[in-house]
Amino acid sequence: MDKKLKVAVIGNGGIAKSCHLPGWANIENAEVVAVCDVIKERAEAAAEKYNISQAYTDYKDVLAIDGLDAIDICTPNYYHSIIACEALEKGITNSVASCTMMVELGKTIYFSPGSEKNIKLTTVDDIEIFKALLAAEKD
Repeated sequence: MDKKLKVAVIGNGGIAKSCHLPGWANIENAEVVAVCDVIKERAEAAAEKYNISQAYTDYKDVLAIDGLDAIDICTPNYYHSIIACEALEKGITNSVASCTMMVELGKTIYFSPGSEKNIKLTTVDDIEIFKALLAAEKD
């Protein structure tokens, strides 16, 4: 099997628990290596349930993880573009976020120093789209 995509899930509330974390757990060529939530107990619970070794309370610590391939942003919508643009500045060019981010990101990414990079931003509303995302990643 090819190298697994190393993913961090930022925000471990309702959408992460009901959709994103179970979805990533079912994709064999992806591994969630870290979770993050401002509520420490929520991050720790997600890490324990999905056997994830790293739990954080500050997304900036997640963006500093060496070898991270992608982030899945499950925070409240108004943080999506902030986190995505900071990830780009750190060299993490693969981001997954909800579709509500597009208008906001369109305004922000134009000014981002990372905007010239090979950006792969996927917006999702259905966990099955993850399989298509990962298939495209192989191409």
